Amino acid sequence: MTARDIRVEHLDVAIGIGTATPRLSWRDDGHVAYEIEADFGNGDAARSGRIDATGSSYRPWPLRPLASRERAGVRVRLWTGADDKPGAWSAPLQIEAGLLHEEDWAADWVSPSPAAPHDGPRPAYLLRAEFESVGSVRTARVYATAHGVYDLVLNGAPLGDEILSPGWSSYRHRIRYRTYDGTA
Repeated sequence: MTARDIRVEHLDVAIGIGTATPRLSWRDDGHVAYEIEADFGNGDAARSGRIDATGSSYRPWPLRPLASRERAGVRVRLWTGADDKPGAWSAPLQIEAGLLHEEDWAADWVSPSPAAPHDGPRPAYLLRAEFESVGSVRTARVYATAHGVYDLVLNGAPLGDEILSPGWSSYRHRIRYRTYDGTA
């Protein structure tokens, strides 16, 4: 038996996870124990060891916490109880932590001038910037948020399939952000 459809915090495309210890979920046909392995790259891998539990929804992260922007390939294997041997490892799910600490945010807010003339509510603004990459791009991430909503475009193409992101938020308590893969 193999775990399938692994998800991290509800997501099967797991970039920008907002926690250092994300919960894992998967589907299976019944198990008595599981083990989680994470490959952090550069020869750094860790295994949880056998965990005797039958649930497969929102299982706690059993390994060292992820650092901001850290990536890992995560996979699961199961014991069915028929014998004391585990099944095959699942296909790995690539996960990546988001910006987990306030000091990870290095950019200033982009906003229109509050001194701009207006005689009523301000219209929606188109805010943009041009930049050039130096050398080849291996990975590019865009961490975006707004006091309100936005549609994000990079090189003339929308990033992601959402419209008016990041969705409703109680700005007095938090500002939600989204992580986009801008590598292409």
